[in-house]
Amino acid sequence: LTDLLRVIFLSKPETIFTSEREIKFSELVRFNSIEAARESIVNNEIESVVRRSHHDQFFWMEKRFGMLLREGLDIWPDFIELCERRNLLTHTGGVVSDQYLQNCADYGRNSVFKVGEKLNVDLDYLVKSIGIITEIGCKLIHTMWRKFAPDQRSDADSHLNGFGMDLIAAKEFDTAIKILEFGVNQKQHSSDLCRRMMVVNLANALKLGGNLDRCNRVLSKHDWSATSYQFQICVAAVRDNFEEVCRFLKMGEDVTGITPSNFRDWPVFLEARKQQMVQEAFETVFGEELFRSEAEPSKD
Repeated sequence: LTDLLRVIFLSKPETIFTSEREIKFSELVRFNSIEAARESIVNNEIESVVRRSHHDQFFWMEKRFGMLLREGLDIWPDFIELCERRNLLTHTGGVVSDQYLQNCADYGRNSVFKVGEKLNVDLDYLVKSIGIITEIGCKLIHTMWRKFAPDQRSDADSHLNGFGMDLIAAKEFDTAIKILEFGVNQKQHSSDLCRRMMVVNLANALKLGGNLDRCNRVLSKHDWSATSYQFQICVAAVRDNFEEVCRFLKMGEDVTGITPSNFRDWPVFLEARKQQMVQEAFETVFGEELFRSEAEPSKD
C-alpha cells in the first residue's frame, strides 16, 4: 500500500498537493529544496494513511481519489475478518473480543465464535488468507493503475492476463477465476484481442477448477469462428476437443502461430499435453518430443 500510494502521489501530485494544503514557513526552511519538501509531505501523508485500520484505509482512498473501491468486491467481509483476526493474534493471543465480533458484523461477516474463545490459523485458513490478500491487492492496484494511467491500459491488460495465467500454472484456480473475471468485466480494454485472451484463460481456469458448465457458458458467449487459428486451437484445447487440437497443430507454426514453447508452457494446453494423439501430432509437426529431457535444446 505504501508503494502504491507513493506511485500515485508522485505521478499525480494534484491528488496530494491541493490548494487547501499549507506548510508553515518555519517547516519549509528546514528543507534544502522544494523537492525535499515535496518528499516529506508525501511521506507524512502515506504514514498517516498506513497507521489507519485497513477498512479506514479503503474509505480514505475512496474519498481522496473519488472511487468506489469496494463496489462489487464480494471478498470484502472476508478481508475484514482476516484483518480483525490478525489484530487478535497480535494483541490478545487470538482470544475473541467484543470488538472483533462487532467489526466483523458491521461489514457483513457474522461470526460463530463467542467472546473468550481462542482463534488460530490452520493450513486451510492460511491458504484462504493468501488468496484473499492476492485478490484484494491485485484488484486495488489494477483499479488505480487504470484510473491514473489510462495510456498504459495495454500494459495493464497484459499484466492482468499474465498474472491470471501464472495463477493457473500454480494451480490456484479459485484466485485465477476471480482475477480473470475482474479483467474480463472491465468497462474498457486496450483491444478485443486482449479481452478474448482473458476470456479463454478464464474458461480454462473454470474447467481446471472443476466447473465445466460455467466454462462452456463463458466460451459460448463469443463467436470464435472468425478469430485467428491461435485462438481456435486454444478454445479447442479448453473444450477438450483433442482431435481439433491435432488438426490445428498439423497446420504448422507458420499458420497457427503456436511455437513448441507456447504449446509446452501455456496453461491452456495442460490437458491436451497429456493426450497420446496430441503428443504424436506435436512430434510430427515440430520434429521433437513434447516432453523432452532437460539437456535437450529447444528448436524455437
